Order: sequence, then C-alpha cells, then structure tokens
Amino acid sequence: VPPLPINLVRRTPTQTMGDSDDGDRVERTLGAISFPLAHSGFLLKRSGKKGNTFQSRFFILHGPRLSYFKEASDSLPCGSLSLEDASIQIPSQSTRLREFEFHITLKSKTYFLVARGILSLNEWVDRIAKGIFMAQTGCGGGDVVVPVTKFPSWHLLSKAAFRGPLKKQGGSHKTWHERYFILVDGPQPALFYFKEIPEGHSINCLGNIPLQTSYLLPSVKKSSPNAFAFAIMTEDRQYFLEASSQSDLDLWFDAFNKVM
Repeated sequence: VPPLPINLVRRTPTQTMGDSDDGDRVERTLGAISFPLAHSGFLLKRSGKKGNTFQSRFFILHGPRLSYFKEASDSLPCGSLSLEDASIQIPSQSTRLREFEFHITLKSKTYFLVARGILSLNEWVDRIAKGIFMAQTGCGGGDVVVPVTKFPSWHLLSKAAFRGPLKKQGGSHKTWHERYFILVDGPQPALFYFKEIPEGHSINCLGNIPLQTSYLLPSVKKSSPNAFAFAIMTEDRQYFLEASSQSDLDLWFDAFNKVM
C-alpha cells in the first residue's frame, strides 16, 4: 500500500525583540548592533564534547546565524553558528540529559542547549527552525516550513482532533505497550502520547510524533503480525502503532485524514 503524504504546513515568520524578560536588557546593552534581533535570551549550553556540565550563555538569533555571549553586556561573542547546514531536534525523554533540552546539529558538532521552561523551549525551537530555513534558502520572509513539534500545553491539548488508546512498539525494545494518544491539529499537527490519560495539572508527555513531513503507512504486515497495526514514518524514525479493532482503526484514519 503506498504511503499517504501528510501535507506540509507553512507558516509566516515574525520578528520581535527577544524574550519578554530580556528584551529591554538586550536593547540597552547591545544597542550598537544595527540588524534586527529575531530572538534573544539566556540558555544553558553544554561544555565540552562529553559530560553533563552546563553553563549559562546569552544567545542572539540574528537571521541565519546564532551567536552566544558569556554575558549579555559583552561586545564580542564566545562563538557563532551558521545555520546553513544545521538541523534542530528535541530529544526524547529517555535520551535527554536535562528537561527542556534541544539540540542544534551541524556537520562538525552538536550543540546541547537547555531552555528555561516549556514556553521558552517552544519559542527557541520555532525561531531557530525559521533561521535554518532562511540560511538554507536565502529567504528572509514568505512561507516557512517548520518541521518541529512542540511539547504540549493544556491549551494545545484542548484542540485535540481525536484521542484514545493505542498500542505502541518501543524504539530500541520491540515490546508493545498501551499508551494514550492525543492528535492535535493546527500549524504544527502532532500525535502526543502519554502513559495514562493526562488530567489535572499534570502533563507527563512521553513523546510526540510530528506529522508535518511524515507519511502514514496504513498496513505493516511485513513488519508486524498485528492485524490492526500501522506505522507513521517521520524524517528519522518509524513509529509502529496498533488499534484495538477495525472500527477503532477506521476512526483513527478518519482523524488523520482531517489533519493531513
């Protein structure tokens, strides 16, 4: 069965002055810089190639480059990254060293960075992805493809297009576990999964499957003996899932069709 492409979702970039708590400071201490600041603020940056030592650095995303400083008042950066050959990822819960961590991967090096919280993480990842697009296309405006999915908030989960239990096969371990899934539509459609139904003020999200540039394989008989199994192929991984019945499978496929 040929894969069903999930439509690319395009977004228009905007430019603002930094984080809400750092914007005034940036404008005051780095006012001599003439180019517009797409985004700025403090992040933790891992030191060295190995280990878990992180240091606070002040970052400025300026178009297709990301520069970082020891202090916000420094004139010269400690380093600067060209985003032309970069990619950005949010690691899974099992592989990340710290909460709110994300990675920028270049040909020669991977930068391990940590945001202050979920909102800061989402903002940085979103804007750096746009900077990567600008660096790779030379385009400073227009429609931008941002193939990055954010971690969920209650507001995001309230927009659920569909929800319910599915079995999921582990990545490194080929065992199946029941998980609760929430399909979210919008500018960055995604399938979030949880160990149990999220409720109250606790959102213990185990992971997410970005759908913007993914493909749905409705039949995986060669890969799984399960009658109601299917797969979602992202840019870097294949996710195997299983519905409880044919009717349940049909409901999920109907929901996927609405966000494609």
